[in-house]
Amino acid sequence: MFNSFVTFWLIMFIVFLGVELFTYGLISIWFCLGSLVAMIFAFLDIDFLYQLVAFIITSIIALIITKPLVKKIQTPKIVRTNADKVIGETCIVTETINNKLGKGEIKVDGKAWSARSQNDEIIEKGEFVKILKIEGVKLIVQKTNDNN
Repeated sequence: MFNSFVTFWLIMFIVFLGVELFTYGLISIWFCLGSLVAMIFAFLDIDFLYQLVAFIITSIIALIITKPLVKKIQTPKIVRTNADKVIGETCIVTETINNKLGKGEIKVDGKAWSARSQNDEIIEKGEFVKILKIEGVKLIVQKTNDNN
């Protein structure tokens, strides 16, 4: 009762499972399920053509049913913050900004932020700067002519 097609589908299952285990993301899990169904057909001594059709149909149905769920799980969730609202603001330097020394701080909206200058210029304490962008936890700024 245990024929060569059962062995074939068992090997295919192991190969697809191996591919799944050693790759990032879901690549071949659907074919594992198709191989199992085809192996059952082979165990019941059903013709190989029907085994192959069962493999293909099962794999396609599994893919269609699970793909939206997989896509939803694998899509990273973007956590929005209000930090980007400071971009474009003008504020005062509270600690001299010196990129080479890795120092500098500004105060915006009542909060102290680490700051770096856009073009590596030294910006002295008390000068006004405009916030250009955020890189990690540092604000990238540029000196302004404002004396608010």
